[in-house]
Amino acid sequence: MATPIDDYTPERDAFAGASGANVRNYPLPHATLLTELPARTALHINGRLNVQGEWWFRVVLPDQRIGFVHQNAIAWSRPPAAAPAATPAQVANVTAVEPAVAARAGRAGAKIRVGPARNARVVVRIARNADVSIVGKRRIGAHWWYRVRLEDGREGFARDDVLTAPEGGRLRV
Repeated sequence: MATPIDDYTPERDAFAGASGANVRNYPLPHATLLTELPARTALHINGRLNVQGEWWFRVVLPDQRIGFVHQNAIAWSRPPAAAPAATPAQVANVTAVEPAVAARAGRAGAKIRVGPARNARVVVRIARNADVSIVGKRRIGAHWWYRVRLEDGREGFARDDVLTAPEGGRLRV
């Protein structure tokens, strides 16, 4: 990156704000989205850049990728206490898939959620063609919701219409 970024360590803890935080590959609002962080996710900030009077903070993601978060998406200090959210392990009526089935995120990527519902909190948004392993499934209405394991070990749920077989095409689980 040709733009000089100031090394910066904040004096207070930083978290994704109440609406979460978009992490981009460059400090501009139209830059490529690397991931969407849920609200209250801790941010590891190690740099900052002022672009047209607004701060963009350089963050290191858990997978060691570097991205940028706009100042308006950051909450400083300690996050408010929140009720514990359901974790993928606590979801009932999920049939185990053994052995795990390989899959990939579709053309638009995929939102991985804490539960099998479109209104469930997003754990992470994965990029197009990102590899996942299907380790469970549950039928809800016209769709299958798959419990998936990411390469970093995190688990969550993705609906059948956002995943494809590794070679492309429809999944067979």
